[in-house]
Amino acid sequence: MHGDAFYYNRNSGVGNADDAIDKANRVPRPLDVLQQFGADLGGPVIRNKAFFYFDYEQQRRKQPISVINSSYSALSDPSNLFSNFGIPNGTTLPAPNSSYPVPGSFSTAPAPGDPNFPAYEQQVSNALGAVDRNLVQRARRADNISFFPKLDWQATSADHMTLVHNYSRFNSPGGEITFNPVATFGAEALPNNFVRDHHASVHRPASRFCTVTGADGHALGEGSGDPATP
Repeated sequence: MHGDAFYYNRNSGVGNADDAIDKANRVPRPLDVLQQFGADLGGPVIRNKAFFYFDYEQQRRKQPISVINSSYSALSDPSNLFSNFGIPNGTTLPAPNSSYPVPGSFSTAPAPGDPNFPAYEQQVSNALGAVDRNLVQRARRADNISFFPKLDWQATSADHMTLVHNYSRFNSPGGEITFNPVATFGAEALPNNFVRDHHASVHRPASRFCTVTGADGHALGEGSGDPATP
């Protein structure tokens, strides 16, 4: 029997270096981990009669995707903050670690004991949820696996049959593999991608041999195909 195996790895630390612009702006190196590996094995099942071959390959990748919904342009256009998020137009959005913005229906944020506090919390939640769904980095991975088994049967020198099965499965939960960033209708509009395919075939070449004889009955030669018709 004979076989081999391989493994390939490319990750953020060795194969996905930042460019000069990202470094100058102190943009952190994006996560991108790619692993590809596989093995194959082949040999006889029955000496000089049956043989097998099996190949396995798999690729795994982790690469978050940035989702941008162009219809939610309020974050870059202060004049649309109220219509999109209920925040007074012209409001400067705070840093992530500061206090929440005050919704448009409140002049100031009510205290936790105020009867209006639940409504305030709901409006803040709506605004943050809209931002989170439409301007977000979504975790994403891909898993692609393939199997290729093959069986050969040599019954006679003129009779050969081959059985082949090709199986492939691609699964990408968290978002289909596409360009990054992707302009779509929010994170929930980015579907999972799942494909599974089976392909099997049987090959049996038809070969017939004939012997050509002379008038005296001696063989003159052999060849493939149908015997000559006098």
